[in-house]
Amino acid sequence: MVLPSENDHPSTSSSSRSSLPISVSPSPSPPPQLCLPAAAIPQHNVRAIRAPPREWPPVRYQTELSATEAKQFIGDGAPKFRGESREITNGPRGYYHLFAFAGDEWDEESDTAPFQSDSFYDMSSNPEGKQTDALERPAMAHAFGTYPGTLTLSYYVASFGSTLQGNEVAARGKVRKLTMLYVLDRLRILQVRGIEEDLGQLHTHLYNYLLHDTHRYDSKVSLDNQISDLVAALCRPSWVNFSGPENQTIARFLSDPNPGVANGFFHQLLLSIELYLRINARHQTNLAMKPLPDMPEKIRWDLMLAQRWLENVEVEAPKKVKDGKGKREQKSSVGFKFPHKKTQVEALRNFAWTLK
Repeated sequence: MVLPSENDHPSTSSSSRSSLPISVSPSPSPPPQLCLPAAAIPQHNVRAIRAPPREWPPVRYQTELSATEAKQFIGDGAPKFRGESREITNGPRGYYHLFAFAGDEWDEESDTAPFQSDSFYDMSSNPEGKQTDALERPAMAHAFGTYPGTLTLSYYVASFGSTLQGNEVAARGKVRKLTMLYVLDRLRILQVRGIEEDLGQLHTHLYNYLLHDTHRYDSKVSLDNQISDLVAALCRPSWVNFSGPENQTIARFLSDPNPGVANGFFHQLLLSIELYLRINARHQTNLAMKPLPDMPEKIRWDLMLAQRWLENVEVEAPKKVKDGKGKREQKSSVGFKFPHKKTQVEALRNFAWTLK
């Protein structure tokens, strides 16, 4: 696919099937032209302007194709795309995300190449869904063309959309201070057993250890209140915004020489996983029929971080080592397991060989 130049801005309106400027059916005669005096017509650099052909075949060309056959060869072979613009949720008016779709709504046509390996699905927040549901823009699952070294029209059009995010929820409530030993131990428990099934225990743990209770005078225990409080707590400007590409490499937080950076990352990660598991638990209750309000963009990225962490990283239990006196004590350092590391490395090697 040949992409337009950078100066060509795509249109967001619905596109139609393209064809060459050849008329395949007779059209009404042209309207009478305005006759000007000869003196009013400049005599220098005068070119004869010919009207487009009105009949098929044109006089200059000889062909045995009928008008219907010519239309099939010329018009029906061109790809068809639909354009769409969506206003940013919770954002100011006049800011849009742009999308392009191959074929009609009921078609399964696509100009996107499949991923070379399942490991590459992690480069997109919605690898098997619609590009409109992806967090990253342009959507990486719809970025690579079917021919080597090409991009899709969807990727090109989306790059002209606005990068502005919607308004965030005002941060309220206070987050309790946590020790790293508690944070890592809680992360390991959530990965192994998940959150508590009893709603009362879930409420008690959240407000006794993680957040200050803003509903202390409310006798009703609600899962929606817990979700809204976690969302508001994660909207604090001091947390990392993972929508920025520079913040999507997690290793930079773990290897930072300042211990406060890693501590803050794990604290935010724990709150994100607590929120992610509560939303999943909500879908299995009678509250599933009641839709949640639209999540701010930053919170959706926190939820994506929680999902990817639970899928790809395991926190090891603290190991015990002998000290100088022969006694056993817990080791303070933390270890991680990466169950999909071997598959990911193999996929990167195959990709490198493909480039070579």
